[in-house]
Amino acid sequence: MPHAEPSLPSEPVDNPRPAAPATYTERLSPGIWTYGAIALFCVFVFVMIVIASLPIAAGVSLALLVAGSVAAFVTSPVVTVADGHLQAGRARIPVNLLGEPRTLGRAEVAATMGPSFDPRAFACLRTGTGGAVVMDVLDPQDPTPWWLVSTRHPEALASAIRAAQAR
Repeated sequence: MPHAEPSLPSEPVDNPRPAAPATYTERLSPGIWTYGAIALFCVFVFVMIVIASLPIAAGVSLALLVAGSVAAFVTSPVVTVADGHLQAGRARIPVNLLGEPRTLGRAEVAATMGPSFDPRAFACLRTGTGGAVVMDVLDPQDPTPWWLVSTRHPEALASAIRAAQAR
């Protein structure tokens, strides 16, 4: 049975508002300690395999080092403020549904993530970033009470969110 081809518009459809460039973008790449742990793991693998063959041990260890480092970097979440939305990793929310962003230092992040942490909250948390921004969710339909987003530049992220909220 033949499939019908979808009809295409005869004239191009104009996009009335092109996507605005991102006002803030940051990849929460792993810290030096993560890469050190990957390297240490590769040393252990090397020591276990070197008994069989030095070239094989070196090749396997080097391949693991490269693969682990690339995987750690590629899978690290990206935080973006663009086109009226905050995106942290795969999660995305319109900034008009967020309250006033508050910056947190390392100690405040640790306290927030402690025993009083609300499990309904969204947290895009990466160690080694040093700070975070927290915002209440204003949408009464959303069961998530607040967002906590790690960043190396809390003031810059908070400013970008405020600027997007003002638009």
